[in-house]
Amino acid sequence: MKVCYPVILEKCEDGSGYLVTIPDFDNNTFGETIREAIKMARDAINLLCVSYEDHNDKLPAPSDFEALSCKVNEIKTLVDADPDAYRYVLKHNNLR
Repeated sequence: MKVCYPVILEKCEDGSGYLVTIPDFDNNTFGETIREAIKMARDAINLLCVSYEDHNDKLPAPSDFEALSCKVNEIKTLVDADPDAYRYVLKHNNLR
């Protein structure tokens, strides 16, 4: 199952990176660059989806992207994720 959720990136005032808000999960993450911030958002969404499924909770419906408001200094974008593939990697990744 693939999913796609909106996220909002906000540049940190101290210039250290980007705070990422994932409104549908009421969750945040961080990345030093836009690229890393989106990667971290994807990872967070995957992990949250897996957790919801493990607890038999219904995934939140993605917010309407157009209706989601953000400030002038924020970036609004969509992030795709594949929780089934993520779960597979978690299950089959042999940590040494």
